[in-house]
Amino acid sequence: MSGFLKTLQMQMVAFGQLSLIMGAALIYAAVCIVQEIRNEPAGAFSMLALGILLTVGAFGKITRRQVEQRRYDRIAAWALLILGIILLLVPGFMQMSMGLNLVLVLFFAAAICWFCGLRNMGWMFAAVLVFVFVIPLREQLLLFISYPLRLSSTAISVEMLCLLGADVSSYLTTIRIGGQEIAITDACSGVQQLEAMVLVAYLLVHAWRRTAAWKIVHYLFLLPAIIFSNAVRIILIVLLYDVVGEAVLVGKWHIGLGYFQLVLALALIYWTGFFLPEKKQEKQH
Repeated sequence: MSGFLKTLQMQMVAFGQLSLIMGAALIYAAVCIVQEIRNEPAGAFSMLALGILLTVGAFGKITRRQVEQRRYDRIAAWALLILGIILLLVPGFMQMSMGLNLVLVLFFAAAICWFCGLRNMGWMFAAVLVFVFVIPLREQLLLFISYPLRLSSTAISVEMLCLLGADVSSYLTTIRIGGQEIAITDACSGVQQLEAMVLVAYLLVHAWRRTAAWKIVHYLFLLPAIIFSNAVRIILIVLLYDVVGEAVLVGKWHIGLGYFQLVLALALIYWTGFFLPEKKQEKQH
């Protein structure tokens, strides 16, 4: 009994330490959101909600396992800490836009390794990454993602329109229809709905009963779903352009097609789940 109480006490201490670490990461993310509250706050709060869900899910995994301190946990913690310090000392590294955040990710990971073990750090790493890296750098990350999304969606939509017999061509992210040109901007790339898609897709994927590895595979289908749904949206814009003119590029038409893309992408993600193996239920004896 004393051994059980000792193990329980160790787990309670480890969970308390882990709660403090993740609480600090959450506060850091919240401060970053408040500082940039004017830049698409809905997307920022979607990412914050995702980080909280990931944290809760990781705690659920950890509570079903015994927290043990092994030698390699401490070695991993020291390795992460030393790597962070080395990056701090590299000339010019901290002047990079993501330099501070990469170092903070390493320090938070090192703290979790030290107090709760390497395996538990693996469960919690995604949440740390969202709080300490994705949220503070979300504007730069969205700009980085936007152009590839626009380029791929433009190419796919033009090829599909050509198959339908339409007289269209493209140059990079600009579509030519006769003598008119339609520029596929950030607003047309689906990047403004990306963070909401990431959050809702996580909920859809998490609802399926399957192993963590297959859930990750399922979640990765979000990218092709976004690209395909955006290509469909661009095709509809091009087809409607001949009917309603430039009105399709702004106002209610543009907003409505944006919501259509969001629903289509999420429907594709959910539909993909039917083709992936579910976790077998354990036989009860």
